[in-house]
Amino acid sequence: MSSTSTTTTSSSSSSSPSQRRPAVPITFTPPGSCLSDVYQVLTTGVATVSGTESTDTRTFYELGAHSSECFPPSGYLPWITNQVSSSAYYSPGVCPPGYLTCRSDTIAVGTLTETRATCCPNGYACQNQSSLLWYQDHMCTLRSGDGSPMTYTATVSGAITTMTQTGPWGLNAYGISIRWMNTDFRTPIPTATADPPLDPTQPPAQSSGLSSGAKAGIGIGVTVTVLLLIIIGWLLRNALQKRKQKSQKSGISDYEAVPIKAIPSPPELLELDSGHLYEMGASQ
Repeated sequence: MSSTSTTTTSSSSSSSPSQRRPAVPITFTPPGSCLSDVYQVLTTGVATVSGTESTDTRTFYELGAHSSECFPPSGYLPWITNQVSSSAYYSPGVCPPGYLTCRSDTIAVGTLTETRATCCPNGYACQNQSSLLWYQDHMCTLRSGDGSPMTYTATVSGAITTMTQTGPWGLNAYGISIRWMNTDFRTPIPTATADPPLDPTQPPAQSSGLSSGAKAGIGIGVTVTVLLLIIIGWLLRNALQKRKQKSQKSGISDYEAVPIKAIPSPPELLELDSGHLYEMGASQ
């Protein structure tokens, strides 16, 4: 947090929490408990009631625990300083997730424009009163007049206990003052992701010896080879089917055996009759 004083003329424009929110990158996210847990706070101080200052002890209800996780990591904790100065702000700042702008002012500084805003938890309104002590350092407030119960954490006789408040009640919350200029967020704010720290009790992971690029190349090569084998197999199968269909149409198989003609048997040998010989008579 830093403190500055400005003498420029401002033009204010207020809007409800659900209508206005800076559309800029978010770099801080508070835990969910900071926006849901309610605590009873006992405080002693000087308060002004009906124009009269008095020192007394009061009890009020506050949203979120007194934890540094509930505020941007700047070291500023409002419950320690016990006062939020009107000139203290985060810059350049944005409303964290779960917060909305309840009030904003626009300041013209030469050719530049600065926006000053108050971030309150979603559903809360800007605190407009200052008569009570906690009104002075809690920028945001939420009031319920419908009698809905409110559960909160309190310390009773040194013991932490959970209690319920019924009837009308008021809830206070620390706001976050931010400022930004129209040139602050022209380009997105880069964020870095760090590797998790090594556990000294665990042995270092063994490298596979191959880079990510080499593994990707091997995977692509195997995929291409499988596709080529599938294509070649399909072509061979298609060729064989065409050849088979052609053979069936001609009625002759490419592999039909030619029958061997039988060799004729040798002629039968006839033996002459060995009967008597007759001599022809000689002519006279």
